[in-house]
Amino acid sequence: MSVTLYAYLIAKKTRIGNQKLRNLLFMCSFTACKYNKACRDIYERIVAKGKS
Repeated sequence: MSVTLYAYLIAKKTRIGNQKLRNLLFMCSFTACKYNKACRDIYERIVAKGKS
């Protein structure tokens, strides 16, 4: 699962799974989108489609 896909799934406010793990993965995906050009490009493509 790509980092931005995970960020998209978290945006849906799911309550399933371990909350600490979800928070950790969200912070990792947020940081990747901020500093990694490839992840940022994928995120921007998803947002452009209206998915997030």
